[in-house]
Amino acid sequence: MAVVHCMMTAFTAPPPPLTSRVQEVKVAAAFYGLLTEILQIKSLSSGRSRLIGGENGRKKKSGCLSFL
Repeated sequence: MAVVHCMMTAFTAPPPPLTSRVQEVKVAAAFYGLLTEILQIKSLSSGRSRLIGGENGRKKKSGCLSFL
């Protein structure tokens, strides 16, 4: 019983308002979306250069058989 009383009275300050937590989640979601877009564009542009022929017009070998 004493443990329950200690747990109930451990925090004297009220919890932060829910609106501040919502703002944090919105900022995190926007940052994640931006990072995803950047990585997707980078990935697509590097894949495109491989399809075109890579640097110096030579085809790059990629994957597990790149040693051939």
